[in-house]
Amino acid sequence: MAVFGRREVEDCPIAPLGHRNGIYFFVSRAGEVRSGSAKDFGYAGLISLFDGDTEWLATMFPPGSRATAPFDHAMALAWLIRSCVEAGIWDESTPMRSVGTWRVKGGALAVHCGDAIWYNGEWLPGGATIEGIRYPTAARVSRPDFDAIPDAATVRDRLLSVVKRWTYLDPLGAEMVMGWLAAAFLGGAPSWRNHVIVQAGYGAGKSTLTALMSAALGDAADRTQTDTSEAGTRKAKRGEARAIILDETEDDAGSGHHVRKMIGLLRRMSSRDGASTRRADGGRAVEDRVVGAAWMAAILPPVLEPQDRSRFIAIALGPLDGRSDPGDIDAAIEDVGALSTGLWARMITGWGRFCDSFAAYRADLIALGCTVRMADLVGTWVAARDTMLEDEVLGASAREAEIDRLRPYLAALMDSDQGEGHGEECWRHLLSSPMDTWHGGSRRVVGGLLYEALYLVDAEMDAKRALKQVGIRILTETPPGEANGVRVIAVANQHAGLAKLFAGTIKWQSGGWATALKLLPGAWAPAKPTRFAGALSRWTAIPADYIQPDAAEEQRDGGGEGIPDVDAEA
Repeated sequence: MAVFGRREVEDCPIAPLGHRNGIYFFVSRAGEVRSGSAKDFGYAGLISLFDGDTEWLATMFPPGSRATAPFDHAMALAWLIRSCVEAGIWDESTPMRSVGTWRVKGGALAVHCGDAIWYNGEWLPGGATIEGIRYPTAARVSRPDFDAIPDAATVRDRLLSVVKRWTYLDPLGAEMVMGWLAAAFLGGAPSWRNHVIVQAGYGAGKSTLTALMSAALGDAADRTQTDTSEAGTRKAKRGEARAIILDETEDDAGSGHHVRKMIGLLRRMSSRDGASTRRADGGRAVEDRVVGAAWMAAILPPVLEPQDRSRFIAIALGPLDGRSDPGDIDAAIEDVGALSTGLWARMITGWGRFCDSFAAYRADLIALGCTVRMADLVGTWVAARDTMLEDEVLGASAREAEIDRLRPYLAALMDSDQGEGHGEECWRHLLSSPMDTWHGGSRRVVGGLLYEALYLVDAEMDAKRALKQVGIRILTETPPGEANGVRVIAVANQHAGLAKLFAGTIKWQSGGWATALKLLPGAWAPAKPTRFAGALSRWTAIPADYIQPDAAEEQRDGGGEGIPDVDAEA
């Protein structure tokens, strides 16, 4: 109850949220977040804010004796403005949760279905506040059906059997699909959210498998999209905790830039509160927060960077054959779609089992030698798979048997996790970059010229001259903490020649190569600048033994595979 003038105002069906720059924010009677200036809330605007129901307004602010309107508009508006002022300055980043599955303080789930929120076993109206966070009304989506939860046998018979109809190049492929799908129903609730990237050639059934995932998830995911715009996805999915289904995410010349930006968005969606970006909207700073798991399918998918390999489950499909032909797949997809709301309910009611299973698998995997992030990746999909396909949490002996079965897969992940880092990747690109220097009818690459400059006396001067033109020199420099100088490969931090070699790489263009190359083991930044064909620049010193003296002749020529071996231990 609030006192306004001499009136006692209570039980207001709308919630004043705050104000900013003459704009007032409310949660309407329908549960929507509404905003506007005082002019926007004229007589008709105020009735709209109350969804056409003037009973409360007439009771709290009765009209004068001669008035024909059902309530005193001026007094009602003054009270609403005053209430917003008392609520304080409105911050657009104030926690608001839209459609999807969310984890609430204490570990319980809240499932927002647009017009209602499932929490603690009951349905609350849209606009409800749970543990200090508001869940505004949104467009209605289908609800998980707690009266039609399929048992494990039904899931195996009607879903897993269909998923297995494709040809997976990894024997665990169908299980990984099931694990991702099961976890995707949980939206933003898991502490770690995996994404899937599916690679498949023509005729492998990539788009059909994607359609199956979309049907299975139903409204626990947004509709399948082929738009790979990161900005568009952020805006469309703002505030949601639902899976994202992407098809035709090709890393080609036309869309590769958009796909790589999308990968960056998904990277941020993997952990904690998801991807959050502030943008300007009508002069206001608006925060876009997107949470959930993503499915990406492509014939030529983007190459994952080292930091993304622990966030994506890579699944490769082979050509369909007589044994793996999906057959009457349209009927199967329709049947799985009919099961969708029950599958969603199964994962929600199995949330506690998922958490227990994930914690156990994660601890087992770390004890086995997996990195924490690898344990998160594998532990999430394996625990979700078990939650969907089993009715009880597996015991220690059963988990041990499962991990033994996963050992080849884990070994491959460990090898991938120990692959090239950001610095090595940039160095490899530089070595393989072609230059406007020819030999025997073939263009030379930087790596071949470095070999000649370091180890071939008869070609040394010409090679050094060519390298200097693009911002690379062979110098003698004393490493930090050492007494004697050593031969190093000097790479300018800024140089037009290097800018040309790194053009279009996004990560390393515009001088970004300097930051990356300093990450190479043994590399450092000397204190004094030096000249590169007349241009003075600071530079990065890379030990000369990154180029091996025993490189094969074809690697020195710059033709074909012409990239000298890199000594990663240097």
